[in-house]
Amino acid sequence: MSISEIVLIGIALSMDAFAVCIASSMVYTNMTGLRKLSMPILFGLFQGIMPILGFFLGSLFASFIEKWSGPISLLILGIIGINMIREGLAKDEETEPKKLTLWILLVQAVATSIDAFAVGVCRKQCKHMAVRTDYCGNYIRSKSYRIICRYKSR
Repeated sequence: MSISEIVLIGIALSMDAFAVCIASSMVYTNMTGLRKLSMPILFGLFQGIMPILGFFLGSLFASFIEKWSGPISLLILGIIGINMIREGLAKDEETEPKKLTLWILLVQAVATSIDAFAVGVCRKQCKHMAVRTDYCGNYIRSKSYRIICRYKSR
């Protein structure tokens, strides 16, 4: 894998974290300087750790991911869709600004780095191509990485 491919994968993986940082800074307007600094640090930390975890833990969960990735994706997307409809129909009566807690920040960091975990799994399984890595919102990036793996293994 060349350095340009690694850089392109890194840029693709960081796009969702960048979007969440921008959206969070618009929603949580009363953030302190420390909280503003903690967002990119936590996102970067998780983006760096998750491919490593995917590489080492991917072979343990390969058969599970192969078998259950479709139904789990359906369930996650269904829950997200139902929640979006519910929030759209609910009356917005919030007057006080929302607070960005450490818990919300950790959930956002994990959620934006799941695709990095999938890249780690794919990198581990690249020679065998036995694992489907089409996770919930990161379907396109994972599929493109699988194509790169197939191309490189020829």
